Amino acid sequence: MKRTGHLLLLSMALLALITGCASRAKSNNTTGSSQSTTQGTAATAPLNFSKMYMYADAQRNQRLWIHTKGDNTQIDNKSSVDYLMLTNRGEVTVYTVEDVKLRDFRGLDQREIIKKARDLSEKYFLKRQKEHIEAAQDDIKRMQNSPTKVVGLLDAPVDRVIENDNTYISYIKSIKFSQSFKPATNKLKASVVSDSTGNESMSEKISFTAPRAATEFLPATPMPNRDKLDADYFKYLGSSAPSPSDATYAQTLASHKKAYKLTSDEVMQLGPSTNGLVFKDRYMGYVLFNDDGMWITRTTNPKALIEYDKPTTKGITVKDQ
Repeated sequence: MKRTGHLLLLSMALLALITGCASRAKSNNTTGSSQSTTQGTAATAPLNFSKMYMYADAQRNQRLWIHTKGDNTQIDNKSSVDYLMLTNRGEVTVYTVEDVKLRDFRGLDQREIIKKARDLSEKYFLKRQKEHIEAAQDDIKRMQNSPTKVVGLLDAPVDRVIENDNTYISYIKSIKFSQSFKPATNKLKASVVSDSTGNESMSEKISFTAPRAATEFLPATPMPNRDKLDADYFKYLGSSAPSPSDATYAQTLASHKKAYKLTSDEVMQLGPSTNGLVFKDRYMGYVLFNDDGMWITRTTNPKALIEYDKPTTKGITVKDQ
């Protein structure tokens, strides 16, 4: 009986100890989560804002902006998208996309939008890559069945053309989707031209670094004019051209890959505001003066306003009128 009482007291003490540890662990985890949100990733910004200043908002919020391209200034479900920009406490992560339309994001939240865009881009890239490889393979078959030893207006040797085709195929196969679609994270920068009072901005530029599209590694068209990179073409041009030994297709590709920059510096001149519906999703943003596109973000407030950042905003470069 006495032994049973001791066991009961011991069990109660252990239970209290375990409960206390669990409670403290839960408290520590909650605190850690809160600190992570405060110091690292900002909370997703609300969509019911009444007024938007792009740079100022990017310093404190996590918000997804979509860059559309084209010569229209109206938000349209058919608008082509080439960049997604996720702001987070002054930094931006830029996602390059291809063959994506605004309608592809119907009903999705920002995490789903990014995933959807990258999935569509990879599908498009693999399709383009396959087309280029098959075009070169067809060219090789045509060369192998050629009744002559030279082809084309430049009388290029068949064996040289086949060699170049094989080099081309190896090059295209070596290109990976992740090479240039890896998101670029960097500081968002802004500059404004202030009015005579110094209180308002008359114009604004936003700048950032973005990854290049992976298909920019590929030629604009699969096969035409590739023989212009061949040594025989330079020989045809005359003595001012490089010697044949300096201008092989393999050397040209190697030089191209070495010099190719995986990112590009973008500067956007913000213009007037725009807004509109795509299915049930409302977007608003800026028409861009310098690249025939728009920067837009989602909102649930049809009366929301979007303006240039104030010259007094911390971190902005101010230029006089």
